[in-house]
Amino acid sequence: MADSGPNHMNRHRMQHGSTRDTLKYLFLTLTLIFTVTISNAQEYALNDRISLKPNEASQFDTATTIFLDVRTDKEWLNGHIKGAKHLPLKRFKADLESVITDKNSPVIVYCASGGRAIAASKYMNHLGYKAIPVIEGGFIQMLSAGMTAEK
Repeated sequence: MADSGPNHMNRHRMQHGSTRDTLKYLFLTLTLIFTVTISNAQEYALNDRISLKPNEASQFDTATTIFLDVRTDKEWLNGHIKGAKHLPLKRFKADLESVITDKNSPVIVYCASGGRAIAASKYMNHLGYKAIPVIEGGFIQMLSAGMTAEK
């Protein structure tokens, strides 16, 4: 005798709902794994580097990597990378620990052309931070490489 009627339909709905829930769980799990993998890959890529070019810096996400602008206040007010933190070189030693509180956070340091970023990164790394300067260009070249600016 074939299974039909209201009980059969309820079992079918429960099985179908269960499959849908399983697929949602699987999708969320894969999304989480993908996000963690990308984040770890970016951190690994930074740990191997002593410097970055502007187009390489543009591949990192400001949500998972700190971008530190060491240009002057005037340069900062004229525009900076969206989501970046600001610490001019003249206040660097005095304010570093209050601006970048976690020494284990990856930090990409930039300026206008690379010189100040190199000096700031060397000092940070000496103190135990994970800082990498953007060289061979800076802010303007990072914008040309696709990064977003804000004022």
